Amino acid sequence: MIPVPEGPKPRRFRAGLAAIVVLAAVAIVLHSAGGRNGPTHAPHPPPGPAPEVLPTLRLEPAPPVSAEMPGLRGRPLLLFKMYPQFLHERELPLLNRFRRQWGPKGLEVIGLYLGPRSSGIEALLRDFRVGWRVFHQAPGASFEDWLKLYGTASGSQVVLLDAAGSRVFAGGIWGLGAALEKALGPPAAAPETVGAVRGRLVHLGRPLPEFTDSPAEFGPFRDEATGKLGDQTFRVNYDRATGEFRVLAIPEGTWGVYVTCGPFWHNFVVFTATPGSPRESVIELTRRIYLRKPVDTSKDVPDESAAFHRSPVTFEWDPVPGADSYAARVRRRPLDQPESQWSVVVDGRQKEPLLPLDIEEGFQYEFEVTAYAGTARAATLRVYQTGLGNSYRFRAGDPPVEKPGR
Repeated sequence: MIPVPEGPKPRRFRAGLAAIVVLAAVAIVLHSAGGRNGPTHAPHPPPGPAPEVLPTLRLEPAPPVSAEMPGLRGRPLLLFKMYPQFLHERELPLLNRFRRQWGPKGLEVIGLYLGPRSSGIEALLRDFRVGWRVFHQAPGASFEDWLKLYGTASGSQVVLLDAAGSRVFAGGIWGLGAALEKALGPPAAAPETVGAVRGRLVHLGRPLPEFTDSPAEFGPFRDEATGKLGDQTFRVNYDRATGEFRVLAIPEGTWGVYVTCGPFWHNFVVFTATPGSPRESVIELTRRIYLRKPVDTSKDVPDESAAFHRSPVTFEWDPVPGADSYAARVRRRPLDQPESQWSVVVDGRQKEPLLPLDIEEGFQYEFEVTAYAGTARAATLRVYQTGLGNSYRFRAGDPPVEKPGR
């Protein structure tokens, strides 16, 4: 700042200054009179960029709504509920990204933490570099008045109010990106690029290389902000000796990715990318179980509409190293009934990797199995049938006979 010399100011300057002060006071009075749902005859000026929040102001007792709303008038407002029993590790990077993308269009983001201030929530906000305000419950704080802004959408986690104060979206965060673009138009800024996301692949809490020497392949990626799969690819460095990986030059946010590591590790996992965050992504992979009878799920499997077996049918699967029990579950539903009419016919733990089963015609069946090492889930059935799932569907009867080609 350039220092201003002391001394008397010219009379013209003083008069001009007084006029500016008077005009500013009148503007403040006119602005405060409306509130968020004030008079509609005076159009709102285009909102400027939402101000950045200092880290020391990140978590504060909820102020009165009446005191905050005049300053938010004319800006779109996003409210996000936060609960003490959840970490919100996947949501915070997305909100940071949305705040950065639509902040130049005036978007304000306010978190409503349904709990008291604590070191845990402070550390969470600090690690994820949260730069928007978060209000917490405190004696004398007007917290309930903020929740009333949800209106009839009180069960929703996220509410988006437009510049006029009307609710334009209520629901979960996973549909928020599309709602923001619909309400505010395309993003005004690109998300920040994270130089490298560090992480480790583990199984049962131990480094994955203890279970397989196979290289890990990452992709396709899914941007959880948009739900789009395969639009972007990223370079990944993987250390086969330690299980550590680095995803390079990826936009901030929350990402899903298919990780393939040899024949037994096919997982869709989610990780976060936050600029400057000290956290690393620890990704727990679950081993894949292959059925060997009545079908071999390591090969192509008939679609559920063409999968038939004669009763009795025996399910056999590969034993899982380290597993001490298997939880097999079978459901069925009448073919003329909707998906809501499933009933469980087998559900229990067993030691051997096989299950004989009597089946009846007129029903569709669904088989799934999970391997356990103590209480930890060691492996689960994965089947490419009608899409990728954790169960194999079939019916009782003879498979359709294909006519020989001409």
